[in-house]
Amino acid sequence: MVQQLDPTAATHAEPASRRASGGARAAGRGDLLLALDQGTTNTKALLVEAATGRVLAQSARRIGIRFPAPGWVEQDAQEIWEATEAAVDDVLRAADEPALAGVAISNQRESVAVWDADGAPLGPVLGWQDARTADACADLARREPGLAADVRRRTGLDLDPMFSAPKMRWLLEAADRPSGARLGTIDTYLLARLTGEHATEAGNASRTLLLDLASQQWDAELCAAFGVPTTALAPVHRSDALPGRTRPGGRIPAGVPVLAVLADSHAALFHHAGGRPGEGKATYGTGSSVMVGAASAESAPSGIAATLAWLTGAPAFAREGNIVASGAALTWMAQLLTGATSSPWASSRRAPSPASRSCRPSPASAPPTSTAAPPACWPASPVARPARTSRGRRSTPSRTRSATSWRRWSPTARRTWACCTPTAARPPPRC
Repeated sequence: MVQQLDPTAATHAEPASRRASGGARAAGRGDLLLALDQGTTNTKALLVEAATGRVLAQSARRIGIRFPAPGWVEQDAQEIWEATEAAVDDVLRAADEPALAGVAISNQRESVAVWDADGAPLGPVLGWQDARTADACADLARREPGLAADVRRRTGLDLDPMFSAPKMRWLLEAADRPSGARLGTIDTYLLARLTGEHATEAGNASRTLLLDLASQQWDAELCAAFGVPTTALAPVHRSDALPGRTRPGGRIPAGVPVLAVLADSHAALFHHAGGRPGEGKATYGTGSSVMVGAASAESAPSGIAATLAWLTGAPAFAREGNIVASGAALTWMAQLLTGATSSPWASSRRAPSPASRSCRPSPASAPPTSTAAPPACWPASPVARPARTSRGRRSTPSRTRSATSWRRWSPTARRTWACCTPTAARPPPRC
């Protein structure tokens, strides 16, 4: 759906008579910017007058999310691209002969795609909430006892399935490691489809577990440890110096440069605090992020991520705490309480899988693994209510052993809950 905006009131649609007499044409040739925001649940496009920041038109196209197994969260790379093109088409058709000075992109972080040299997807997008690699991360930490500490020292991040490297390995193995496969976060995929270039923005790269914060380049030893070939990764570029121009045949006219790329939370920090140390922002969406500018890449306290916010003339660093499920948790709760059948977990609640009855915590700082649904063991046991005591009061959740969902929300257990599949050698642990 496209919305054209009045210059004096950004929330009101601009009348057709005003568009006919002025609108985008009044901005002059080459004075418009196309802003793309590729998020978890939709892709947005805004047509902006560069000189004033006035939004001339905007559009949003929803994208789907799939939950093929407990703890698995997938999207379709082709659908993401088609939603991007549709949103772009909406805003460009709303303007009269738009002449673009450039394109700017913000995107969901940590989600990973794999595609071939022509941009055709070779597998699903593994969403940033996806926790299918939790066991692989735990096994890797057991096999190499010093790896988790080394990863945190070099990248500022915990060895956790939320980040990209374990997802990259899973995608490669699922696709039988095809020759010439290209891996990347969503910024890299969009740049490939827009310009044909294989490039990634430094701030997005810092969320993969593979970027050395000190050098702002891929760490060959970490790539080898995670089984991710450096040949499949895109070269790391500054946030304001991406290569290439838009290709012919797309919704955007050919030859338009991509002026800047930032991860979505990093873009919010740039706007609200400019990266100044000690100043920050809190954003609330599918998940939540509290990010504060930092003076250096020094390791943050336990449970807090150190990250590269962006790279321009000099690197800007930040520290961040994440809540994996905030807005999505409210959506799920509303579906649960209203009995909505549209919930992706409705069928799971009616017919739970034996393998989805148990969870275990992983050593990370974020609460529940899936943003659009509860941890995998929740469907197997509907939310239990605290038992009545002899005095008529409800007992506390932590004292009710059957109320696993309540116990999971206790203050000492607010961590990422990774779903585990039982095997013959390892029965499912008790929640």
